[in-house]
Amino acid sequence: MKAKRMSLALLVLLCVLSVILAACGNTAHTHDFTVVQTVEATCENDGFVLTICTCGESKRVDIPALGHDTVTHGAKAPTCTGGGWEAYEACSRCDYSTYEELSANGHS
Repeated sequence: MKAKRMSLALLVLLCVLSVILAACGNTAHTHDFTVVQTVEATCENDGFVLTICTCGESKRVDIPALGHDTVTHGAKAPTCTGGGWEAYEACSRCDYSTYEELSANGHS
């Protein structure tokens, strides 16, 4: 009896799946995609948006890395008592920087 119920449940499941798959193969089917995962692109890493339809079909749209949005900063010469820096670039979106500190010259 238990095996008969399992067989019937499996048959019903297969019928439901075949109806869903037939609906997706039908040109009249309009996909209803829902976003299930989003990974934002960063300066150095790609991102993506993953969507899935009610029929089970999924789509992934890749978002290329943004690249650094660099801002140029001028140099500051060191003094006898204070340090300075070379001209450098820094990204306005992340921690990327070419900043290099210069030590104070000291008194001569």
